[in-house]
Amino acid sequence: MSLFNRRIEIDINPDGDEMFRLVTTLGDIYHDIALTLFISDRDFRIKEAVVETNRTPHPRCCEISRLAGLLAGLTVGPGFIGRVRSALGGETGCPNLLNLVLLTAPLVVNAAAIQRVQRENLSPEQAEAVWLETLGGVCVAYAKKNL
Repeated sequence: MSLFNRRIEIDINPDGDEMFRLVTTLGDIYHDIALTLFISDRDFRIKEAVVETNRTPHPRCCEISRLAGLLAGLTVGPGFIGRVRSALGGETGCPNLLNLVLLTAPLVVNAAAIQRVQRENLSPEQAEAVWLETLGGVCVAYAKKNL
């Protein structure tokens, strides 16, 4: 039996023609939180962020719903991590929400690549080129110096 167990689940799906809906849930003995991000599939800009707090360790934790609104307009790309830390970190922030956003939002890039491979019915070689284009320079598997 573990002293502490935390479950995080991420589910990503298209939401209309030009949007992804990313839903991340966090559950443990103290928390039952759901983060929903709506992110453009064109420029990876967060259009909306919503947090549901079904169980939290402190009454003030519900304030993270307000913090989620600060994410609207941010683009997943260079500088994203710093902007998210600035918006959600520190003594008026929430480390759990910060971690969920940093874990979830960048996956929109992977989702866009998967969607492209499926929509264009790409061959394995073409799909590999999409992954190289998507993850080249940010993933050891697609490190450009290995090519």
